[in-house]
Amino acid sequence: GGFSFVGWSIANLLLMAGYALGMQKIFLVKNILCGFFAVSPLLGASLLGIHHGGSMPLCLPGNNNEIIIASNKLCQLAAIGFPLQISREILKDIEDVDVDRGEKRTLPLVIGEVVSKRIAYGLVGIVNGSMLFSPYYWKMFASTPPAYAVSVAVGTPMCFVASRLELGKGQRLLKKSIYVLLLGMISGLLIQSQS
Repeated sequence: GGFSFVGWSIANLLLMAGYALGMQKIFLVKNILCGFFAVSPLLGASLLGIHHGGSMPLCLPGNNNEIIIASNKLCQLAAIGFPLQISREILKDIEDVDVDRGEKRTLPLVIGEVVSKRIAYGLVGIVNGSMLFSPYYWKMFASTPPAYAVSVAVGTPMCFVASRLELGKGQRLLKKSIYVLLLGMISGLLIQSQS
């Protein structure tokens, strides 16, 4: 059990070292690793929860054990955060296209800036669609006061506006919208734990 978290931590350190030593120059690896690093604490905490709740697999749906349920909620936070962070990294790569040319193989350099921006905001649209239309998320993060509902009502329009802005401003607004959405989910969970 403890080994799982220690192993997780060592794997993260090795990935960080690999990133610093040049893995970020490999096509799409930088984007995926940045997305992973953004949600790694959530997944690590989920591993700790799994350890304390028994030997259940990570993110197993349909278990009623409270610790397993909490671990699953952390995984759902990660499922939202991962593609949002990847989309933000793609937008940052578009901003850095001149700096990266000849140094890295980024998505904008391989397929173009316009298509890369569409892919980035397509990911954002898919995530927001799942948050808006999936009863699973509404039930999971329901609370009184409705922190999740407020974050979706504020964060989703922010994402839409970000997609219409100039690249730098849009990327910064997208970052803020990610914080709003994740804050609503986390607040919903914290309010649930207090009731």
